[in-house]
Amino acid sequence: MKTEYQIYLEKVYVELQRTKENDGKEAFRQKFIELLPTAKNYLKSSLEKAASKKMLKNKDFNVDDLIGELYLYVYDHIDEVGEQKDFAVWLFEAMDKLVQDSLIDREFNEFFFKNVDDYSKKEWEAMQEEFSTDGDGDLVMIEELDDLNLPKNDYETKDVFVEGEDIERELIEKLENELSKKHLSDHIKMVLSNLPFETQNIFELHSRFRFSIDEIARIKRIHTNTVNEAVKNARDILRSSIKSRFLN
Repeated sequence: MKTEYQIYLEKVYVELQRTKENDGKEAFRQKFIELLPTAKNYLKSSLEKAASKKMLKNKDFNVDDLIGELYLYVYDHIDEVGEQKDFAVWLFEAMDKLVQDSLIDREFNEFFFKNVDDYSKKEWEAMQEEFSTDGDGDLVMIEELDDLNLPKNDYETKDVFVEGEDIERELIEKLENELSKKHLSDHIKMVLSNLPFETQNIFELHSRFRFSIDEIARIKRIHTNTVNEAVKNARDILRSSIKSRFLN
């Protein structure tokens, strides 16, 4: 089932195609900027996450440079999109390539993984405070993103727990009765920030943008098993951290 955001991007595709055919390159650039504010936000968020892990080739990155490259790529290659329903995956694949080209390979420290069940409530609160102070919490959304068609910026219980399972249903009910949505979302964002960059990115594509496993595999140019494993690992760690912090 298509999300409102994916339907929105299909409309964007039609508008961009029409503008390219009828109005030329400068008009296309203006339409691109007008219709795709979320592209800048997604690229900025990805680069900031990579920067926090010291994975950028150039620490003085400028997201506007990537937006310029993305605009040129979309203008030159939009005719290669098979159908308008394919545009969302095609666009995110193009953005992923730009981000990957900006990164250096770096090993991930698994310390957080191995100790997630051992943190005390006081340690969890200290981590949350540090996370908020560092400015890695809520994405700063530009005004144009205040639109129901665009992807949500908060995480919910359904992003972590499987609602159809009885044991999960009990946990969901307890969390929703005892914890505010913002508190839970802030915790999820904090834990995700400690996961490998690629795991964060895959989980975001799946939960925020609602891409399917197959679509993410195309965007990331990796096997579906790798995507499934990343989503499962992220959810397992998030579940453990939530139980450790809020349900014990």
